[in-house]
Amino acid sequence: MKFIDFSNDGYTRTSRKKASNNLKDTDRAKERYEEVVNLVRFGKNKLNIFTEHEYYEGHIDPKNGADWNQRSPIDTKPTFEDFRKTVADYLAWEVEQLIKGEDGLGK
Repeated sequence: MKFIDFSNDGYTRTSRKKASNNLKDTDRAKERYEEVVNLVRFGKNKLNIFTEHEYYEGHIDPKNGADWNQRSPIDTKPTFEDFRKTVADYLAWEVEQLIKGEDGLGK
């Protein structure tokens, strides 16, 4: 089963008043629609404009409708850089609290 996040279809709405001219092709809209057709027909090797985050091949259980809207898996495992940044942000906050004369340690 192929899942495509088509939130960015290439069109921008410029006016809600006149339906005849409220959509402007601002990001290769026609090519994006053509790519969706190619992705559905031929698969991942037709990725061009869309990214691997917007296209995902997965499986659904036809007896369970809960998994029909899928997105590509996101790696949520924190890296050492994530840890380092969190510690640095916390230490900066502690120093700021000390400079303000407040006890940031909850005492």
